Formats: sequence, structure tokens, C-alpha cells
Amino acid sequence: MISPDHYSNFSSSRIKSFFPLSGGDISDAFRLDLDDGSNLFLKKNSSDKFPGMFEAEAKGLHLLGAATSFVPRVISVVEENDEQFLLLEHLETGILAPSDWRSAGKELSKIHRKTSALFGLDHSNYMGSLTQYNHQCSSFSEFFVTSRLGVQVKLARDARFLEAAHIRQFERFYLRLEELIPAEKPSLVHGDLWTGNLHESKKGGYFIDPAVAFSHREVDLAMSMLFGSFPGDFYMGYTEDFPLEKDWKARIQFFNLYPLLVHLNLFGLSYQPRIAEIINRF
Repeated sequence: MISPDHYSNFSSSRIKSFFPLSGGDISDAFRLDLDDGSNLFLKKNSSDKFPGMFEAEAKGLHLLGAATSFVPRVISVVEENDEQFLLLEHLETGILAPSDWRSAGKELSKIHRKTSALFGLDHSNYMGSLTQYNHQCSSFSEFFVTSRLGVQVKLARDARFLEAAHIRQFERFYLRLEELIPAEKPSLVHGDLWTGNLHESKKGGYFIDPAVAFSHREVDLAMSMLFGSFPGDFYMGYTEDFPLEKDWKARIQFFNLYPLLVHLNLFGLSYQPRIAEIINRF
């Protein structure tokens, strides 16, 4: 049973009440109302089942926050027994105007301008409920194969979600990556930028639930179009500040092989036909 007193150590202000929030697939979410009239957002899940998940998420938010102010402020990460908690700034839901979407696109371009000498990251994190490895590599093609596609293809093969013919197609695809993908510096990416992870708040569009790494910046643009897409003003704002390489829309499908493989491994065979169609094309 959750009580306000149980969470009193997370804030200097006393918690008057809490309200469960909907929408979380992995974690339970709550709005905490404090006695000073402010609110906080709390996520809770199992530290045994998802070790280090919230610590990694907090690190990701801090990395993004070094490039843009449009991420929720991290208050604390706490582990108690087999539970972990992430306490964040609460963002009241709003509706973004076209100018807000344009600004959100510009903020993403600021994130992508933060670069590194290597692709990857110095720690692993999570993509959904799956561990996301971020082995550091000097080339994007090596990183994309060893830390993204290859890991998920192996999981799918072991679960018999992919057949031997699919595996051979992926192996041939790997050999073409250098010619298919324009060379760019490693960019900080959100990593899980589907439409649900840009929160429409009354203060603007905020980037939430990241799976960060230094990667190819087009992975974020591609994933933003995987399940629907943001309004056109978002992409106009982005390209005004940070133009994309020629034919970037033609590369959306193979960048999205990674999140589609993640969905295949999490949710099963319904994602296999789309993956097979993409890999067969390339």
C-alpha cells in the first residue's frame, strides 16, 4: 500500500497526497502534491527486474539537459529493498502551438550538436525493458551492428522470431552500411524519440524517457516517424538550424530496423513482416 509518508524522504517539503497516473508500460507513475502547493512526478519499478534503470535514465536526462533546458529536472534516484524510484519535476500537460513544435525541433538540433570522439557511451542503459549496450566504436556502422542490430537479431533468432533466411539478409545488409549511411560525427541522441516521448506540457515540448548514446542523428528523426510523426513544424524547426544530408527520408526505414527489432523481441511476431520487408529491400 502506497502512502504519502512512504515518500517523505524524497523531498524537503511534506507530501500531502499522491495520485496514480496512467500511461506507463514498465513503471508505475504518480503525481505527488506537496504542502507548498507544488507537484512532483514519481516513477517506481523493480530494481531486481530492471537493475540500474532509473540511474541510467537520470544520467540520460542530465546529458540531454547539458544541451537543452527542455527535459524534466531530476530530483533524486532512490533504491529501497527491491524497489527503485525516480523523482522528477512534474510537467503539467498542455497543447503545443505550431511555434512550440518549431521550437522543439530546434531544441533537438541543439542536442544533436553535442558530439563525441566515439559512437556509443561509457555505460549501458535501457531501450524499453531491454538492456541497451553502448560499446564505444570509431565508426557508426560498427556501432550500429555490434550494439544495436546485432544484439537484437541474436535475441530474435534465439526466440525463433527470425528465420535463417532473415539472418542471412541482415548479414548482407551489414556489409552495405558504409555506402548507405553518410558519414557524420557522433551526435548525442535521445534514442527513443517516438511521439509519446516528447511531452506536450504547458511550458513547451519536453524530451522524456531517453535511451541516450552518441550515434547518428538521423536515428532520432527516423524513430519520430515510426508510429505516426510530429507535426511538420517540428521538422522545419530542426532543419532550419541543422540541415540534414540529402535523401535522409530514404534512410528512415533501415534506421528504424532497430526499434522494430526491439518491438519484435518484446511483443512478438506481429513485427516480423515489416522487418522482413525492409531488410529484403536493402
